[in-house]
Amino acid sequence: MDAADRERVLAQIRGVVGDRHAFADPYEMRLYQYDASPETALPDIVVIPGTAKEVAQVVKICADGGVPITARSGASSLAGGTVPVEGGVVITFARMDRILEIDIDNLRAVVQPGVVNLSLSQALKPHGYYYVPDPSSQGACTIGGNVATNAGGPHTLLYGVTVNHVTGLEVALTSGELVQVGGRNAAEAVGYDLTGVLVGSEGTMGVVTRIWVKIQPLPPVQKTLMAVYPDVATASNAVSATRSTPARSCCSKSMARQRLPRNSACAWRKSAARTVRPRCGSLAMRPNARRSGKAARERSRPWVAFRPTST
Repeated sequence: MDAADRERVLAQIRGVVGDRHAFADPYEMRLYQYDASPETALPDIVVIPGTAKEVAQVVKICADGGVPITARSGASSLAGGTVPVEGGVVITFARMDRILEIDIDNLRAVVQPGVVNLSLSQALKPHGYYYVPDPSSQGACTIGGNVATNAGGPHTLLYGVTVNHVTGLEVALTSGELVQVGGRNAAEAVGYDLTGVLVGSEGTMGVVTRIWVKIQPLPPVQKTLMAVYPDVATASNAVSATRSTPARSCCSKSMARQRLPRNSACAWRKSAARTVRPRCGSLAMRPNARRSGKAARERSRPWVAFRPTST
């Protein structure tokens, strides 16, 4: 974008969000040139809208002018998804970070895209509920970014990815319209699953401005089990064995011996090929967590005994 076009588009955007929330100073924009990936690229303009209507108007201005748009929230992506590789306008949701509604009766919550993943679970905890998806960066990533990338994480093993927990979206289109797909009750939706199409589309079909998500009761018991195995196949068999028990693993993490610190005090560092740490979190009580450990120990014969630890 040349200087004249940049000034023209900047003036139009400032007419929508105000001078304070749109800028094109290269020094100020350095913060928006990267995410958690190695890629970097400087945008031409950064805008921080405060409402869904402002987002829709900014999207229309950019579409009319043929200006690329990059939506950005927590910028915790490891894939470069929020890096503006073609310049253009970065729309960041730092001001749109509110939990709009918590509906315990219907097990739903409505949030803006800038809400940090962990913040929703913290808000739900006093009610005995939580938001399940955890992309392993839940203290930094936002639900808007999770929706854009259909984020997974360690809980995927039992609970699925983000699309399995989103029932509706409000989206700003290039026409300047705000449209809603899905909503509070996914069972009442008819026709094509447009919510499923939009989740994971990374902003290529529209910019998400509101999200309806499912919430679940907190499990009364959570146990983390650790075992060491001589090879990957044996470790995989152990995970399969625990899946057949009442307290099924909601996540499993593995660690190869090459990744262990060389100064590790663990006696098994040099000999163990794979360490598996499944977490059992469910409505099942403590005996079922023990049963998961017993199944993995008996069927797969780990080199060390399972050691359940509370989390």
